[in-house]
Amino acid sequence: MSDKLAYYHTLQDRSEGLFSDKGSKFICFAFPCVLESELKAEIERYRELHPKSRHVCHAWRSHPSVGISRSSDDGEPSGTAGKPMLQQLESKDLYETALVC
Repeated sequence: MSDKLAYYHTLQDRSEGLFSDKGSKFICFAFPCVLESELKAEIERYRELHPKSRHVCHAWRSHPSVGISRSSDDGEPSGTAGKPMLQQLESKDLYETALVC
């Protein structure tokens, strides 16, 4: 087994942050997330918790042995939300982690 599979970074707990800019409010969540189905369920949960949200953008990385990553701008201009969020996960070398904003 390679070192990459035996050791990797992820989050231990959920975290939430709030950012306001030009009259818009961004509520962001970071959490450990093993399966893509968990991510989909969490996105729906956040849509229900925040029904006034116009967009629920996200990024997710699987276990390094699986090598799957996903991101979505959810209607924001292409490449302006999900991709930068995914790049943050990559830059911090985080796996089995999701961001939803």
